[in-house]
Amino acid sequence: MHQNLSLTEYEVLFQSLQFRLNLKLSHRLKARLMGDYCILLETRNNPVLNHSYYQQMLPHFFEYLTVESLSYQPIEVIRAFHWVLQYTSAHEDFDSASEDFESCRDTVRGVYVRLHAYLGEYAESLALLLEEDSNGHESVLDVEFENIESFLKELQDRNLPEHILKIYTDIRDRIQEENKGFEREKVWIPLVEKFEDHAGDELIVGTMYPLDVDFEARVDNHSRDIISFNNHPLNQDDLVRYQVQDAIQAARNEHGLLSRQSAKRYTVSFGFPSTEYMYSGSSFGYGMALLSLSNLEREANLRRQSLISRSFAITGGIDLNGNVRGVNTQGLREKVVAAFYSPLKGMVLPAENLTVGKAVLDELLLLHPKKVFSLIPGDRLAGILDNPRILQYEKIPLTQWAKNHLSKFRIIQSILIILVTTILLVLGSIAMQDSNLSDYKVDGERVLLFNKSGKFLWEIDLGHPTEYLEQSSTVNSRHRKVQIHDFDGDGENEVVIGTAVKQHEFNGRFYFIETDGTVKWMFSDHPVLSFGSAEYTDNYNVSFIRNYHHQGNSQDDLYVRFSHMPWFPNRLVRFDVLGNQLDEFIHPGAIYDMEIKDLNQDGEPEILLGGTNNTYNDAGIAILPSRGFGGTAPQWGNARTLDEGWVDSNLIYIKFPNWGTYDFMGTNSRSHVNDVFIDSDDGFLVTVALGGSAEVGAYMYQFDNQCNLLSLSVSDGFLGQYHQIFGEDFFTTYDRNEWSYQMSQIEIWRDGKWTRLAPQY
Repeated sequence: MHQNLSLTEYEVLFQSLQFRLNLKLSHRLKARLMGDYCILLETRNNPVLNHSYYQQMLPHFFEYLTVESLSYQPIEVIRAFHWVLQYTSAHEDFDSASEDFESCRDTVRGVYVRLHAYLGEYAESLALLLEEDSNGHESVLDVEFENIESFLKELQDRNLPEHILKIYTDIRDRIQEENKGFEREKVWIPLVEKFEDHAGDELIVGTMYPLDVDFEARVDNHSRDIISFNNHPLNQDDLVRYQVQDAIQAARNEHGLLSRQSAKRYTVSFGFPSTEYMYSGSSFGYGMALLSLSNLEREANLRRQSLISRSFAITGGIDLNGNVRGVNTQGLREKVVAAFYSPLKGMVLPAENLTVGKAVLDELLLLHPKKVFSLIPGDRLAGILDNPRILQYEKIPLTQWAKNHLSKFRIIQSILIILVTTILLVLGSIAMQDSNLSDYKVDGERVLLFNKSGKFLWEIDLGHPTEYLEQSSTVNSRHRKVQIHDFDGDGENEVVIGTAVKQHEFNGRFYFIETDGTVKWMFSDHPVLSFGSAEYTDNYNVSFIRNYHHQGNSQDDLYVRFSHMPWFPNRLVRFDVLGNQLDEFIHPGAIYDMEIKDLNQDGEPEILLGGTNNTYNDAGIAILPSRGFGGTAPQWGNARTLDEGWVDSNLIYIKFPNWGTYDFMGTNSRSHVNDVFIDSDDGFLVTVALGGSAEVGAYMYQFDNQCNLLSLSVSDGFLGQYHQIFGEDFFTTYDRNEWSYQMSQIEIWRDGKWTRLAPQY
């Protein structure tokens, strides 16, 4: 805050305030701007010098100081407004008899009273109500109270006026409403609004908003089932739209039943609030994933269903694999402040933000030690599911569960089926004898297999440490190196296992193992390849496994990514369940993601492989037929190619531009496609990052099914990293239009030739 300012400096700051109050900003931002200036004016030794400023600000007070704009603001801001209104009402220079003035003063005092109560500062809260007429109730202020309930009881015992009792009854009800029990209808999300009129002069204000969800299942057309968050649709290119999709997929991946191919798919819309001021970003994802999980369990009519605590705000991003992503540190302080000055008891936040969040909370607790508030960190969605402070479970009564499943039948039929179900449950005690594979566990050099009841069936000793097979460390559940499934359609599950090379001692192996533990076949016959004069040995890891059931087939195809040790080249090989190698695509660089979608709507899906091309030194995505593919990537310029390699005539290959000037970390790294996301309606989304990770964020390219570029944007992580390092926005340093033009210079190989892809935006 400014200290020892001259009269001229006060005037300059006031002129800046007046200019900002005429901008199209939310009432909350305008309230904070005025509050900060009022705090500054209080530091002057002679308050009379402030009269002209107060005269000019009062009309803005009447317009912008509302319960909504003042809620969750820091207490020093509310105190400054209260002091100004008390001061002006006591001086004849001001017209304090108007209805507007009285209404504004009542609003500010009401918020101030509630805020002290939320902080456990009941004596200070009551003192505000009694400051004009205590009627002999000063003694109440000398008593400490454990909670709002005991405080209200004391007021009742001392016969305080009904209007005061009514105020604290309402406050108690609000606190209890926000902190009592668990639900699936909504979670509280801390949001921030930001204003910056020139570099280095930034204002960030936090608030709280309820995120709620609505599921609309369409019985006759499940492909158009809808999930709506706050029932307000997004723009097609809004980053939140992609975060919603990630959140829902993460929720599915954390639940065995919901991740099945047969589970319902949903079209998603999202946005809040439904006013002219829109909020956007990825920090809603954590709360979205929890809401999605709880409601998907209800929609699937599972007997055990999750409920979310009402007492905690939730902030954080989420990715497809359930990893919790950090939020921008510039806004984290205001998020913690907003949640602290609410009736809530804590906030769930990403683990990587805990240190900063804890420092902010420690400052607040020094000022308000009576407030009960805690921070709960998380780095995985799965971790928070086991925290009883955040999630609890309700078990649907068997009769109600069966009735929900059988609602179309007459009640007597339902009763009969319930009886049959009960008998089957009794008979289920013999399930421990079930020999069908269901789960696995890694133990040293062994992989242990279990049935669905947890009974050990058999083991396989791979001869080397196998920590890399742990499920919890696998990036994408669909790509795990251990997959259990009925691949051959015989009604019993088999297991496939892909091994990593142990210090180059042997080739990575791909096992297909029958239900009884018999190894049906094992593949380890890798080729020796050469690119130009450089030879690459036959040492390969199994990096991921993906099974796919083609329409009309009785058995699955197995797609396996083999990665040369240490990283180049990569091969995608298609096997049948008999171990026959059907197809092979050789990629001169790492492959990071694989998706399958019928892009051209011919009934035969295509494979989308995202990765980095070492010979180009750039990110690339290869689009291949899902059956009958082969060859390698096309040549670019003078880049070296696979000796005796050829390019499939059906191949489409997209080459993304080098980051060049915009590599603000100075890594000079090749870029890579780290994620390919299939749009449920049309097309696909590609995220392009630097190096071998996405630590500096990513560019996000959206394509339609014909591979036309529809939009280009950057992730919040990218913008946050840049702002954290350089103290200003990326698009303050770089021209947005120039960046968009340079990064849209995409080359595409199609029909046997390279062409420039013209953006469609």
